[in-house]
Amino acid sequence: MDREVTKSLRSFLTGIEYVIPGIDGDETDYNEHAVTEQRDLSNQQIVAEWEQAREDFKAALSDIPIDRFPGDLLYPWGDERGSIVQLVVYMIEHGEEHRNEIIKVLQAPPVE
Repeated sequence: MDREVTKSLRSFLTGIEYVIPGIDGDETDYNEHAVTEQRDLSNQQIVAEWEQAREDFKAALSDIPIDRFPGDLLYPWGDERGSIVQLVVYMIEHGEEHRNEIIKVLQAPPVE
């Protein structure tokens, strides 16, 4: 999702609104597609991709002039608008949600 938020922020800077193609307000298909695309990557490749996406997200944020932060933008999932600050808060919460899911899987007893 970091990549999609970066596209949204970059679009906002140019006066264009970006929505993930075909998302229709439901992230399920998007998430399933992302999993399918990354299924064959090694753990190291997945972490490297995530780290690069996060760096790109931070770079997009730093490119936005401070006076544009209260601006209203369409979030990439397409059914919500808001400020850049709220978008960042959503991304923090989204990351924590996935972190908790990963921890839960790692702590689960092995399947026999």
